[in-house]
Amino acid sequence: MPDVDVAARMLTDAGFAASAPHQFEDIGYMSHLRDPEGFQIELLQHTFLGQPKTSEGDKAWALGGGTALGQVTLRTSDIERDLALYRDTHGMRLLSIQPVRAYGFDLYFLTHSDDTPPNEDLKSVENRPWLWQRPYCTLELQHILGASETTEPKAGEVGYQGLIFE
Repeated sequence: MPDVDVAARMLTDAGFAASAPHQFEDIGYMSHLRDPEGFQIELLQHTFLGQPKTSEGDKAWALGGGTALGQVTLRTSDIERDLALYRDTHGMRLLSIQPVRAYGFDLYFLTHSDDTPPNEDLKSVENRPWLWQRPYCTLELQHILGASETTEPKAGEVGYQGLIFE
């Protein structure tokens, strides 16, 4: 989204518990809230804190305008298996790799687009604001470092069922 400050303020004013926007590492300027089932929703600005915004938020529009579904996040304990599935089997391209070692995970972003990041080094911080401005949704794989198993939802528990790529 173009302006996380406006979106978070609008949500808070409407009675939702959105966190104060903050720059998270060299990943992005963001705020968080939870849906009615308790799943986290991340509001991510197109640019880092202190960089010019892609547009100013407008309170006449939902969440300040310019908002789109940017990423769908799946967690994985086996990144090589999942990269093979999405990249090699489903034909997705890897656009960015973002190590977040202090928090015990790495992020991998994939898409079906032919867009090329501005820096050919997929770990480059320069690519991140560019990635947040893509006009399509990307798949974010959060590789949990050291995880050795996956868990399935219990019967009757809300959980991930699947994604359809078209």
